[in-house]
Amino acid sequence: MVRRWQLWQPICIDQQPTVIPSIELLAMALIQKCSAAQTLAALTSFKPENCDGKHEPSQLSLPETVKICQLDIDTNIRGVHQRIMYSIPWLDNHQPPPFASFCA
Repeated sequence: MVRRWQLWQPICIDQQPTVIPSIELLAMALIQKCSAAQTLAALTSFKPENCDGKHEPSQLSLPETVKICQLDIDTNIRGVHQRIMYSIPWLDNHQPPPFASFCA
């Protein structure tokens, strides 16, 4: 099973543009000893241009990468680097499957 998870989501709260980082991005920041405030500051260029209720594609040229906690994150949301792969093993004869772990 392949699942695409966006690393951040541009939103409007009370007509104010902001960005919500994903839990995966915040976990990475925690591991890198970065604060949530530093992570949000790195994502400011991805805020919506306005919050007037009209969705229009951004006319701004967004960066190809963003540096978050000294790590370069590719902003291409369609690439393989944005995929989280996992499987959901089903119980066989009421026994859990053997545990396997690997890093890509």
